[in-house]
Amino acid sequence: MIKNISNFSRLSILFLVYLSTLYGFTNHVILLTVPIIILNLNKLKITSNTEISFLIILMISFVSIGNNLHYTSVSGEMLGIPYIPLILLSFFIAQFFNEKVMKYLLVLIALEIAVAFIEYTLGITSIFKGNPNYAEFSGQALYYRKVAGLSDSSSVLSYKALIGLFIVHFSNLRANHKKILYAVMVAGVVFSFNRTVIISALLFLLFVNFAYIKSFSKKPLVLMSILFALVVSVIFVFPLASEYLMTQLSRGDASRGVDLSSRSYIWFEYWQLIKESPLFGSGSYKVFVTIPVTGYEGHPFHAHNSVLMLLATQGIIISTLYFILIAINVTKRNFIYIASIFIYSMAQYGVFWGISFLDVMLFYFLFDPLFKIQKGRMRANNTTVNSSVERLS
Repeated sequence: MIKNISNFSRLSILFLVYLSTLYGFTNHVILLTVPIIILNLNKLKITSNTEISFLIILMISFVSIGNNLHYTSVSGEMLGIPYIPLILLSFFIAQFFNEKVMKYLLVLIALEIAVAFIEYTLGITSIFKGNPNYAEFSGQALYYRKVAGLSDSSSVLSYKALIGLFIVHFSNLRANHKKILYAVMVAGVVFSFNRTVIISALLFLLFVNFAYIKSFSKKPLVLMSILFALVVSVIFVFPLASEYLMTQLSRGDASRGVDLSSRSYIWFEYWQLIKESPLFGSGSYKVFVTIPVTGYEGHPFHAHNSVLMLLATQGIIISTLYFILIAINVTKRNFIYIASIFIYSMAQYGVFWGISFLDVMLFYFLFDPLFKIQKGRMRANNTTVNSSVERLS
């Protein structure tokens, strides 16, 4: 979509997007990319592959603003500014990213994981003592030993490590370098210990290695050996491993079962909001809820689920447009990345902020030509076949 653009502009935008994820900064830092985008507007072209998507993005933005204005006129109060139209900025920023830029992002993530390793070794959650999440390790459960790297929280570091796994997978790297970087990103996932990211990462790795795993079915001896090892593991290892796993997932107390961190209460409150105003949500204003849990009195919570948050704030009409935008741009090449982001976002507020690191990554995977090659080749092959048929006739 954007060609002949300087590496300086691309890397400057990358730096600002990454900076927004670090301790002491917020998503507002990404707004500093606007001057760079304006300076490169003459190089911006809406291609035939993206023009429908761009029109949907414009429609989402205008309908969201209209929803805001209607709610404000009816209620007589303005609760903020429309945030969903900022997806326009996420869309434009994503056009500046390509495989080369993503490799620089991979380096930044790897360096932050190195800081996380130092934190883990020192037994502290962050090198920034002013960070509200700063603490010394307490207890043996990994939940209480998770580190934040240079980020505000371990959750932020965790989803960056997940994106790092994606970049390692699709990048053209030497086999040995890939293995090392895979190990680094997995270490980042472990050090930050976000349970949702762990599930997303495991499913991603299983999916991308499915063909390799499937190849064992053609090797009876290897397959029988694996099955035997699995049976032995289930009989002798699994009882101990399952107890350890349950202990980790329940914050060190297996008797409580899997601890959802009060998400069941939060999700219930947001479901109630959706039922109260299913079509228009909260007037496209961001809304937060409180929950009846001791220790959280008066504390505002976002939905910890991107889909619930979108439906509660935007309503069914705008949400449907957003889902259509995503659906028409999913291909066999980008499906696993999009699916993994959404698996993470089912228990976290990952995407649909309007503008954020993960929103930019979502648009990158949806629109980058690297993930559209398959459709292009299919069209090219069809053209070749048709031309051949015409010549023969």
